[in-house]
Amino acid sequence: MILNVLTIAIMLVITGLWCTSQKGRGFFSSFLCMVCVIAAGAIAFGVWEPMTMLILENAGDAGNGLVERIAPTAALLLPFCIALAILRFSVDAFVGKNVDFDDATNFIGGMVCGVISAAVTTGTVIVALNFLGVGNKLMGHEYIENESGNLVYASSLWVPVDKITVAMYERLSTAGFASSTPMA
Repeated sequence: MILNVLTIAIMLVITGLWCTSQKGRGFFSSFLCMVCVIAAGAIAFGVWEPMTMLILENAGDAGNGLVERIAPTAALLLPFCIALAILRFSVDAFVGKNVDFDDATNFIGGMVCGVISAAVTTGTVIVALNFLGVGNKLMGHEYIENESGNLVYASSLWVPVDKITVAMYERLSTAGFASSTPMA
């Protein structure tokens, strides 16, 4: 329950920020942010597994398993945050002036791009938090349950941003961001 409410609240805040017509917000700014968020997510998911393995190989026996529990989460969130910060600062430095749209376009376009940015950001954070190894529940939301001795997915979030984010990057890994070893 807590994770569902928190997910919706974060999505509303991020979307609400981008659909206002204040300076530095609106359709064009939210579009640029959306592109940066998608690229940062692609970078994060692209380096996640090698970075996790690098952390685990160099950790040794430190922390009595703490490093093993934190490594996958850190290996996804750190590259995402770093890539997003670099991309946003670069784009903001390169694109000095904003495009001036009318209020309706700023609101609707900003809202659409804001929802996508919010979904990818929130989805990436939730996927990363699931790697913490805290059991079958994360902030009151039970993902996996034991059904006749088998682990099955119990339920998804009210707004399944984690599944949407993973599905989007799986699809991109076989299409626009294709490589010899796609995520899908």
